[in-house]
Amino acid sequence: MTDQLAPQIRPALESDLSGMVELERVCFPNPWSIAMLTAELEHPSSLTLVAVDPLSEPTGMGYLTTRIMSDEAEILRIAVSPRLRRCGIGSQILRFALEHLARSGIGRCFLEVRPDNRGAIELYRRFGGRTEHIRKAYYRDRADALIMSLEPPAALVDRARIYP
Repeated sequence: MTDQLAPQIRPALESDLSGMVELERVCFPNPWSIAMLTAELEHPSSLTLVAVDPLSEPTGMGYLTTRIMSDEAEILRIAVSPRLRRCGIGSQILRFALEHLARSGIGRCFLEVRPDNRGAIELYRRFGGRTEHIRKAYYRDRADALIMSLEPPAALVDRARIYP
């Protein structure tokens, strides 16, 4: 699929947890538990967003969670339903999150990503992401992680608007 979808992006609610758990199960080799997701929803420094289309995708189209620390933020998770990838949902939810972070005065955003996750790496690069270094054997299965940083979100807001 390459068509752009227009999901509603909003803060996650407790009622979104079952859909988020399902996205974890199908998107990640080491999915987070409902307890971990609940902890993020309840953490005062977390921002968790969902992309939903209540008419056609009751379990959610995607979600993103980020943890804010002083003037930095770490993107902890971003997941898009496998059957809806390449439809612009990841870009839309990431753009929404970055714009929120910019308005909140966040000056730096970083994340970890598996080196073989080409789709995610491509998404982050479209938003100015660059690889800072490799963290060896970071994941439970001993896979490495690329540590990527995004330009300060305030600088990204204008740039993100020119990408589809």
